[in-house]
Formats: sequence, structure tokens, C-alpha cells
Amino acid sequence: MSKIRHSDSEPSIASSSGSRVTLYDSNTESTKSSSEYASITPFLLYVVSIMAIGAAQSGYHNVELNSLKNAFTHCVSDHDITIDGKKIPSCLSMTDNQFGFATSIFTLGGFLGSVCAAIIADKLGRIKGTLVNNMFIIFGSLCMCFATTHQLIWIGRFFIGLGCGIAIVIVPMYLAEVAPVRNRGLIGIMNQIGTVIGILLAQVLGFLLQGPHGWRVVLSLGCFLGIIQSVLLCFSVESPRFLVSSGGSFVSARSSLRRLRGGIDIEEEFSTYSITSNRANNSLLDNEEGDARSDISEETIDSSMEGTSISVIDLIRNPTYRKSLHVVVLCHLIQQFSGINAVFYFSTAIISKYYPTQAELFTLLIGILNVVVTFMAASVIDAVGRRPIFLSSMIGMGFSVIALGISILLEKNIFVIISMFFVVLTFGFGLGPIPFLITAELFDTKAVATASSFSISINWTSNFILSSIFLQLITLIGGYIFFIFAVNLLIATIIAYYIFPETKGLSIEEILNEQ
Repeated sequence: MSKIRHSDSEPSIASSSGSRVTLYDSNTESTKSSSEYASITPFLLYVVSIMAIGAAQSGYHNVELNSLKNAFTHCVSDHDITIDGKKIPSCLSMTDNQFGFATSIFTLGGFLGSVCAAIIADKLGRIKGTLVNNMFIIFGSLCMCFATTHQLIWIGRFFIGLGCGIAIVIVPMYLAEVAPVRNRGLIGIMNQIGTVIGILLAQVLGFLLQGPHGWRVVLSLGCFLGIIQSVLLCFSVESPRFLVSSGGSFVSARSSLRRLRGGIDIEEEFSTYSITSNRANNSLLDNEEGDARSDISEETIDSSMEGTSISVIDLIRNPTYRKSLHVVVLCHLIQQFSGINAVFYFSTAIISKYYPTQAELFTLLIGILNVVVTFMAASVIDAVGRRPIFLSSMIGMGFSVIALGISILLEKNIFVIISMFFVVLTFGFGLGPIPFLITAELFDTKAVATASSFSISINWTSNFILSSIFLQLITLIGGYIFFIFAVNLLIATIIAYYIFPETKGLSIEEILNEQ
């Protein structure tokens, strides 16, 4: 079983004035930074809420087409309108394959966006990077809102996917970097809260706006959310960890941290920000130069590496990050291969077989449950810890997907609905939020963008594979597909028991000191 312990070493770094600042006392446990005593200030709540809009965009656009399928595949153009001599069709006729491509091209855009996100986040910063992803989302939403052909829907979905791929990397990274240690779980889970609220919003609007031209309103919302977030971000602050790691102004970094912490003494917390970057850099130099690095002073290393980020190859080769990389890859793989998107993507199709007139209502209730359980997880994650919640979530979901598979095979209508609810309940409590939270916790500022980009690219790829083959598999083997998901969850639970660390109450520096 993997555990994190406090280091007995005495790391110290050079302050901006050149003096040495001791961060740990060798005769006592590691000194607690001010971040561990800081609380959630009104300004911190503001910046976290505004950044979480990016997560809401990802959730919203992921499912926005689910309730609109009939508007495209059963098109009856008897409510067309004309504006300045130009015909605006009330619906756009698509075949099932064309509609399926409109759904899947979002995943392709998301994958490419997440691949590029590390470069954007490290070169431009977290705030400017978010403005970039909003540009893609706004453009894509306008393409779809004013579309007169299905090709414009495809183009819009691709650009929105690019934006959401960037957002899903940057948002959890920023949340972890600005959060006080004792509230990092609560702040970090705001990413998942934003996602599930976005999903629910898409389901509600899709349920209410199914009439002629209503789909244009649903597909245009991303534009308004992007504009609102972009304006409100002007009153936010850049991550102080990023400003230090990128070689930015120490004055700006201190100013950002001071505003986030509400005026408490921030110097001790601020002084810890460079430790893990320096330590990781030293490990990389060990790999590349062996004993030759003994001739290089610590100050030279700090200077030469400042402002750089770590490539995927360096991330994989660097022993400092190896254990962390194993954990996050496992988390993102099992999140998708647990079968959750079989419920989120195809719940309406599965339920309609048993309750054809109430399928969309049940899907809406599933969305509401997803939001409620995520708020429940947020309320306990810093008290209970990541490890027990993650393990219990996978165990509970394993039993739930088995029950769902049996219910489908025996055609027990009401039990299919109940099992779906339990799948969402057990997923939303741990397996939903923790992979994104733990990725941002296990890597320092120089590596977190690359690690997030790499792991979320795996997430998108797994998502695409599963969503592409699920309908064919359930047609071929029926409810037995859910037994495969149960086996996946069993294997992942066993592996996670031995490698998944507890990060509750520990700073990023303390977590990496154990790697």
C-alpha cells in the first residue's frame, strides 16, 4: 500500500534576494506552510468559480447533442424562416452516420486540444490559456448556431472540442495551484462540479427546447458562457505557482498569492514553490549527466532550468514522476473503461427500450443525481481522503454494473433504472472527480501541464474507443458487456490498492518528496 510520509531532509532554496530560506527543521516534522492554515476567501471562491466555467463548457458540449438527435435525423422543414432573403432551416437533415460523426468529431477535437494544452498553459499561462480555449468555443458555437448545412455543425463541433480539450487540462491544474492545502480537495473537485452542472444544463435545455429552432439556442450557449468567462477573468489573477515556475515576476506572484489568501502572511508558503521544480530538474540531470552534474552548482541549475517545462519524454524518464505517472494513467484509463459513458451517452437509448415515453425524463433525473452526488463528494473529500473514496467508488461501481448487466439480461425494467442510478451514484462520488484532482496534486508546476495533457489525452482516446464500439458490443452480447466493465474495475481496484497514495493534507512539495 502506497503511503506518503514527511521527509526528514532539510531542503532550502534561494529567495529572490539571494539569501537562503530553510523550509524544514531536521529536529521536528516539516514546517507547515501558511497554505495549510489559509481558508477559502471570497476572492478565491470567485476565481475558482469563474475558472470552473471551463469545466462546465466541457460537460455541456459533451452531451449537448444527446437530446437533439430527432431534430437532425427526423427533420421536417415546415417551420423555416427567412431573414434578409436568406432561408434559415428549422432543422438540418442528417443520416445516423452523419449525426454520429458530429458527435465523435468533438472527441477528436478534444484529443488534439489536450495534446496542445501543455504548450499553451506553459507558454501563455493558465488565464491566457483559458482565453484561447474560449476563442475556439465561441467560434464553434457560432458556427453551429447559424448553421445551414450539417458540415457547419461538424466544423463547430471540432472547434468546440479543441477548446474543451484545452479547458479540461487547464482548469484542474489552476484549481490545485491556487488552493490552500487543507481545502485542496474541495477546490479541486470544483472541476467535476462544473462538469456535471454543464451536463445537467445541456440535458435540461435539450428537454425544454425540442421545438423548431430550439436546437439553435442549445448549441449557442457555449458562445455566451465563453464571453462571460473571458470578461470575468479580467478581474482574476494568474496562478502564483505558475508565475514562479515560469520565471515571471516574484512581485506579481506574491501579489497574486496575497490576494488569494486574503492578507495572511504568505512568505512561508511562497518560499516552498521552487522546491519540487529544482528537485525534479536535479533528477533529470542525474539521468542525463551522471556524476558530471556534481560540478554544477545549485544556483546554476535553478537559473538554467527556470522558465522551462518538461516534455513528455522527460516526464516518462524522470524517476521523480514515475510513480505519479503510473497512478494518473491508471485513474484515467479506468474512468473510461468502467463503463460510465455507456450510461451517460446511451442512457436514453437503453431506457427507451423499456420506457419509451419517459426515457428523456429518466435521463434528466440521472443528470440531477450526478450533480447531487458530486456535491456530496466535495463535502467529505478533505476529511475522508482521496484513497478510501477512490477505492470504495470502484468497488461500489463494480457491483452496480454487474447489477445493470443482470437487469438487462433478465429484462427487469425497473431494476435497469435503479442499477443505472447506482452506477452514477458510485461513479460520481469518487471515480468521476478524483482522476482530475489527483493529476494536479501529484506533479509540481513544471510538470503538471505536461502530465495533465498526457493523461487526459489517454482519457479522450479511451472515451473515443469505447463510445465507438459500445453500441455494436451491446447489440452483439447484450448485458454481458457490463460484466467486462466489472472485471476492468476489479483489476483496477487491486492495482490501485498498492499504488494509489493518500494526498490529504499534504502540500505538493511533501507529496513529491516521497516519490
